[in-house]
Amino acid sequence: MRRQLERDGYDEIEVTYVGIVDAKADACRDGKRYRVKLRIDGNYEYRKEIGRCRRQVNEAQLEALLRERGYSRIDINEEPPGSRSRAAFVATACRDRRRFELEIDEFGDITRDRNIGQCERELLSPRRVRNALRKDGVDRIKFTDRTPPRYIVETCRDNTRVRLVINRRGQVRDRERIGRCAPRIDPKSIEVLLERDGYDRVDVVDRNGPRYRAEACTGLSRMRMVISPWGDRLAERRIGDCDPPITLAQLEQQLEEHPEKRFRNVRVRQVNDPRYPFVARACVDDRRWDLYFTKWGQYGDRKPAPGGCQSPRLSKVMEDLRESGHRRIRTFIEACQRRQLYRIEIDEYGDEVNRVELGRCGFDRPR
Repeated sequence: MRRQLERDGYDEIEVTYVGIVDAKADACRDGKRYRVKLRIDGNYEYRKEIGRCRRQVNEAQLEALLRERGYSRIDINEEPPGSRSRAAFVATACRDRRRFELEIDEFGDITRDRNIGQCERELLSPRRVRNALRKDGVDRIKFTDRTPPRYIVETCRDNTRVRLVINRRGQVRDRERIGRCAPRIDPKSIEVLLERDGYDRVDVVDRNGPRYRAEACTGLSRMRMVISPWGDRLAERRIGDCDPPITLAQLEQQLEEHPEKRFRNVRVRQVNDPRYPFVARACVDDRRWDLYFTKWGQYGDRKPAPGGCQSPRLSKVMEDLRESGHRRIRTFIEACQRRQLYRIEIDEYGDEVNRVELGRCGFDRPR
């Protein structure tokens, strides 16, 4: 479904339901937010406009937004604020001669501001220091101390983390290696990275860098987060609930009680496959399929199954048995009549040959 919507010009796709014959999603196109239902043949069952789309901002757009709000001497930290914070960006900026530390979400909204002192005249501003360091080939620049007369900055170069002491003229006075830096991630690997960290049911909403957006389950909570170019989880927040794992009996019941009555002759079995531990063989639109489900009951794939969906006549079944070498074939049916359970023998034409009373209907009996 995601590939189909992307081909049709949609982005910021959030899949809300995945069925066996259809799926639903909320997605953006031309600045509008739509709710769509797409059938398995690629045709849209409906498309409804539900609002406007909010785009996540990059650093340049964020700086422009802050200037419009009256801030100046803006410095945006490249280093992520950490997974415990709900911020996608942390910045320092001046307004009304006061310096503020700002936490900002992925859409450019300020979620927290903290007054950290007076805005003083600086011989060399943090922004100029940051620009000089970028030109020198470092990234993930984080100011840990801005107290005069020097700056203490942590940076990454070639996956090595370094702490620098820089004077107000921009000269590096001390350098110390303090650890390793994670390399840039491939956006195609986001699912694998989150699953490695214990998340499941991962849905990448936006793979357009430099920051990505994803939704995933941890326990029974559905989380939404921003992923940095180096794989850090930012602005993580709970947006709903996740279903617990499903049982074989529950899955079989859901298919049999499907509101559109699409499934017949349903048989579900459990297999040794961590991705799709449930396989349901069922008739769908007069064709027989093997349907693959995750342990949470989410449909994943389907393959044609052997056999047909039309029951053969009894005479044909008995004829096939004779041709395969069987003799003295007898056919029995168990049925209830007036609360009594009977075993009835019939011939190949459906005529009753004999019956035996087995007990009352609804009571267990020995086999």
